[in-house]
Amino acid sequence: MKIKVIFVFLLVAILVLPFLAQATNTANPGLLKDENKIINSAKIVTKGAGYSNEFEFSPSQIAIKIIQYLLSFLGVAFFLIILYAGWQWLTAGGNEEQVTEAKNWLRNGVIGLVIIFGAYLITSFVISQVGGATGYQVNPPAATVPPPTS
Repeated sequence: MKIKVIFVFLLVAILVLPFLAQATNTANPGLLKDENKIINSAKIVTKGAGYSNEFEFSPSQIAIKIIQYLLSFLGVAFFLIILYAGWQWLTAGGNEEQVTEAKNWLRNGVIGLVIIFGAYLITSFVISQVGGATGYQVNPPAATVPPPTS
């Protein structure tokens, strides 16, 4: 029981901490002004260098990103299930019931990981083929820097 509580706590911490790291400090408005100055300076530099600083996403691009993030999240979840099964097997101490349960968890985790990996490959293939047929580039080429002028 104690191991399950620790496992759930670690899982929640792994899933929640990245979102907390992206929090913005609104208590000090002076910092926000400094951030805006930095962003505006970066936009001026990128525009002067010939790069585009437009961040427009079409609905299809948003759907593609959602699918990719969802499949990535599920892949991590099944990987954690495999780790949990290994830990359960490691700490079974020769108890056949716990070893059998760990083997079931491990088998199910591997099957889930294979399914998610297959789904990721299929969606990547379909997106690239449909994108190629419609002229949409999933991974557009990097912007070229204009040659220096003397």
